[in-house]
Amino acid sequence: MQQTITKIVALAFMISGAVASDVYATFHSDEGTITPNFDVSNTGCFSISDATFATFNQHANGPYCLHAWTTGGCPNNPDGSQTFQGLNTGTDYSLNADIAYAAQNQWTLGAC
Repeated sequence: MQQTITKIVALAFMISGAVASDVYATFHSDEGTITPNFDVSNTGCFSISDATFATFNQHANGPYCLHAWTTGGCPNNPDGSQTFQGLNTGTDYSLNADIAYAAQNQWTLGAC
């Protein structure tokens, strides 16, 4: 019985990781698309500017945390963070004031 539960938990963990790697965010400004198809499971730092909202390529439960730096940058303490969860395809998700227009960003899995 214990072995079965362990296998189920391990399988659930692997499936949730596979799903996260298939979720992509596209950042937009008021003028249009800035960065298309950025993988939210990629925890590397990246630079965008003028982003005010994001869209996602598929429905996803998340949560995913977007960290932002207006100056300096990753991996120091972020100037702001925003949690995304319960995502729907085709929905524009506004970036909070403390992460909109940030110079650098970083995704992490889980709530902020």
